[in-house]
Amino acid sequence: MVPLVAASSRKVDKTSVLRLAASYIRIHNILREVEGQEAKHKHPGLFSASVSQSLSQVIGGFLLVVTSTGKVAYVAEAIEHFFGHTQVDLLGNSIYNVIHPEDRHIMEEQLSSTDSSRRSFFCRMLEKVVSKSDPCHYEIIHVVGSLRPLPNPSPSTSTPALLAATATTLDLSDGEGKTSCESDSEDSEGGLLEQKSGTHMLVSFVRVVKDRPITELSLVESTKDEYITRHTMDGKILYTDHRISFVTGLMPGEVMGTSAFHYMHPEDVMWSLVAHKLMFSSSKGQGIVSYRLRCKDGTHVTLRSRGYIEVNQTGQVET
Repeated sequence: MVPLVAASSRKVDKTSVLRLAASYIRIHNILREVEGQEAKHKHPGLFSASVSQSLSQVIGGFLLVVTSTGKVAYVAEAIEHFFGHTQVDLLGNSIYNVIHPEDRHIMEEQLSSTDSSRRSFFCRMLEKVVSKSDPCHYEIIHVVGSLRPLPNPSPSTSTPALLAATATTLDLSDGEGKTSCESDSEDSEGGLLEQKSGTHMLVSFVRVVKDRPITELSLVESTKDEYITRHTMDGKILYTDHRISFVTGLMPGEVMGTSAFHYMHPEDVMWSLVAHKLMFSSSKGQGIVSYRLRCKDGTHVTLRSRGYIEVNQTGQVET
């Protein structure tokens, strides 16, 4: 009996049983190859729901293991708390079903094998929709982890690959268990790529980059003519709080994913770029610049921005 099927609170269809069985065998074989006999004492499925829930609340995220082809090898139960997806929904399916289409290339690049095995990147993940008529809603996530080689396939590990391919094909034909807002043709195209297990896997921790609701801001903070933003190295806006609307008239959803330089007065872009480069050469990794920012109504407001560089544990610059 597949543990996830037995523990499921709802009836699981036959194709999902095949998919979950393949996923269970796959992660079991991976753990056995990597950690030997001790793996059975460390299997993620042995964590109780209460322990998993408490852990997710403390660290504010969940564990995610994805193969180089994009197949979800393991995801912690805590994902349901953040996005509404269950383990049954995602295990054995493509991670691209729940990644924003515009961020697919980011995930593909991070899953590709390079000299550096460390990974730290941002992308958007889909929240589970109740019905097909509901609009898609995505949340920004920060993925931190490393690439690890998959064990060499052996006769004992060929079965899950076959089951996974069969389950994926059947899932695509009947449309059950889909979590994306993509078309059937796009899912079928992804399914062909998923028939291969890949050469390595991304073992990562996913943290949701949540906005700070206005109700959580102090009275002093909420009345100040200032707001916080977070950017990629090239200036792309990853996050901004609600106060940007009071200063510029633009909502956070309108500017996220766009370049900050796009909203600057053309005459101030060059000086802002110079200040941006000086910040990287600064010993403290900090900088300050004044510029005119275009508001939603077309007018400009003069702002002064103070920024700093954020680095990860390996010393690599992130944002």
